[in-house]
Amino acid sequence: MISKGREYDIVLLGATGYTGRYTAEHIVKQLPTDLKWAVAGRSATKLERIISDMKPLNPNRQPARVEICTLDPTDLEDLAKRTTVLINVVGPYHLYSEPVVRACAENGTHYIDCTGEVPWVKAMIDKYEATAKRSGAIIIPQSGFESAPSDLLAYSLVSHIRTHLHAATRDLIVTIWDFK
Repeated sequence: MISKGREYDIVLLGATGYTGRYTAEHIVKQLPTDLKWAVAGRSATKLERIISDMKPLNPNRQPARVEICTLDPTDLEDLAKRTTVLINVVGPYHLYSEPVVRACAENGTHYIDCTGEVPWVKAMIDKYEATAKRSGAIIIPQSGFESAPSDLLAYSLVSHIRTHLHAATRDLIVTIWDFK
């Protein structure tokens, strides 16, 4: 597929959780069967169970390989160097995922997550955008359901401004004042 000379096309980090299981299922059902991929996490037993559970969904697919990886920076750097794309579903992101973003940004590994933690995403952009640009990594946070409501709200607002007020809209800034 897209390996850039790396061992894996995709690594799914956090495959044993709720979102990880659905992500693994999507990979098994929808992505090319020649995909070189792995599931990564702390428990080999749980990861092997995920692989076993997925086999009947697409018997023609080569099963994922298992990669044991903690959130230790050395483990993450090693994993990032061996894959083209790292899908991270380990949350809460503000507690656990900065080392994952850093490893990807520093090693030219494309990163995708499904966080809805907007302040954390802003902090990661401020901290790692220049590093990712230098290494060629593409960092894509908020690619899932949690970010959809704010994205749809922004799209609707800009569409309304353009259509009904006939005004150009270059930027939309969302500010959250208080959570209760």
